[in-house]
Amino acid sequence: MTLPHGPVLITGCSSGIGEATARAFLDLGATVYATARRPETLDALAAAGAHTLALDVTDSTSVIRAVEHVEETHGSVAVLVNNAGYGEYGTVEEADLDRVRRQFDTNVFGAARLIQLVLPGMRAARYGRIVNIGSMAGRLIFPAGAGATTTPSNTPWRH
Repeated sequence: MTLPHGPVLITGCSSGIGEATARAFLDLGATVYATARRPETLDALAAAGAHTLALDVTDSTSVIRAVEHVEETHGSVAVLVNNAGYGEYGTVEEADLDRVRRQFDTNVFGAARLIQLVLPGMRAARYGRIVNIGSMAGRLIFPAGAGATTTPSNTPWRH
């Protein structure tokens, strides 16, 4: 990995891949904006040097506020890592469709909202990278995993 030409905005940094990605960029010396729905989960990343922001990818106001903050401070987002997401598990016939919709809103529309908001700044800066983190559930379905297939690269229950 090389040092990006500006700030890195990463969603879903409270644990796992998002937290590890934030740490990897910090190790490079990048300016990192680590985000999560519950910013209190980001204390360790803040101590490591990350800027932390509350960001709920299902809330347009929250998404706009986070992107505006980075852009007002740095001009544009150089790297967006869409990592926020989760799996809703259960059999198709028993799936709670409201829960599947919430998952789809997080995993697909949340990523799309962020991309729409950062692209104008990236184009103006003539630089930008977007990384969408998905799940292997988009390609390989496990028993009771029908609802978990909503990642940015596919649609629910694509078997």
